[in-house]
This record gives sequence, structure tokens and C-alpha cells, in this order.
Amino acid sequence: MLSSDSPLSIVSDSDEVRGTSGRRNWDYFYRSVRGTRYAIRPGTPTLDQLQVFLTVVDVGSFAGAARKLGRATSVISYSIANLEAQLGVSLFDREATRTPQLTEIGRAVLSEARRVTNGVDGLRSKVKGLLQGLEAELHLVLDVMLTPCRVVDALKAFRDEFPTVSLHLYMEALGAVPQMVLDRKATIGI
Repeated sequence: MLSSDSPLSIVSDSDEVRGTSGRRNWDYFYRSVRGTRYAIRPGTPTLDQLQVFLTVVDVGSFAGAARKLGRATSVISYSIANLEAQLGVSLFDREATRTPQLTEIGRAVLSEARRVTNGVDGLRSKVKGLLQGLEAELHLVLDVMLTPCRVVDALKAFRDEFPTVSLHLYMEALGAVPQMVLDRKATIGI
């Protein structure tokens, strides 16, 4: 079993899942993997559930999300139901209309879900760049006498070309530019 302070606790059949009263704690979801039952505590949405949620919102229907993701509509519905159960909230208003409409809570969760998936996409891009030999970060020191509009144009071009590389920019005067490179405080000096 994972530690109790872990955001995800998995308990096998051999472990007891008990509440404070000694009865079986029904606040767990049970899943079976290769014949072994596991209990997963609510409140731990998966990245796949968040991506399904975002796809339903972007496409506007469960059936459309199913087509886009290449899954059955029932699988999409099941993923959303599990996500709602794990979060303990209703993300869609299913009573007022046949098309899924976000609840107020669903709109709040939407922005966080986008942030999480964008963060994972950023992580994947960063690792891909590192595997291709890009530096994780670059320390650049510039002379204060450089034309500001040219510096801004160059920095924008750098960001567009290398979005995953963190850039640390220093502005120095006179002999400080080569000294920072010699002291290894900056990688490049201009």
C-alpha cells in the first residue's frame, strides 16, 4: 500500500480497507486488474479523464468526443461519470438539455483541467527538447548599449524557436559582459 500522505492510495484484497468504525470503508472505488482487486480513493482524477472532459467540452457532445478519441460513447460517459465521482461534483447539467452544458463548478474545473493538461504537454515538450540536445536553460548577458528594439525582436524569435528553454537575461555595462562569461555566470555574452 502507498503511504497515507500519498495523493493516490492503492489497496489490494490482502490489505484491509476499513474506516474508523471498523466496517469496510465504501469511499473507495474498486477496480480489477489481472484478477486482483484494487481500491482507489476518490479525488484522484487521471490525465485521461481530464483529456476526455476537455474533449467533450471542446466538441460539445459525448458522441462527438467518442468519435474524436476513437472510443465508444459509453466509454466517454463512464470516464466522465468516474471523474465526477472522484471529484465529488457534477460537471455537466444533464437535466436542462440533451447537449452537455457545464455547471458553474464544471466551468471552474475546466480552467484547471486545461492548466493541468497544458502543463503535461509542456513537460513532454521539455523532455523532447532535452532528448534532442537542447539546453534546459540559457544564461545570456547583454551589453546595455544594444538597441532595445533589436533585443526584443531577438528574444521573441528565440522564444518562438525554443519555447521550452528557460532564458535568464542579464544586462550589464562596460567590461561586465565578458567577465560574467569568464566567471561562468552566463553562457553567452553579447
